[in-house]
Amino acid sequence: MAVTPYFRIDQRTARRILGEVERAVSLWREVGRTLGMLDRELEPFAGAFEHPERNAARADHRLSKPACLMTPWQGAKAVPRMSMKT
Repeated sequence: MAVTPYFRIDQRTARRILGEVERAVSLWREVGRTLGMLDRELEPFAGAFEHPERNAARADHRLSKPACLMTPWQGAKAVPRMSMKT
């Protein structure tokens, strides 16, 4: 939020964007499972999606309201699971 002036984004718009991103990112494990990934395959990606900055966004009471957003993966069909082994 401290860099919003640099991007010429007001606080209200920044909070809206932050909320949209948080809601989308919060589904990352579900999306992975929909694509056929197992928990052990998802775990290496956790650091990219679960970190202190995201926790701060989630803690903001203005971002905790449910959103009616259509996400690109809603209705996606599971695909055959590909092994992450080399």
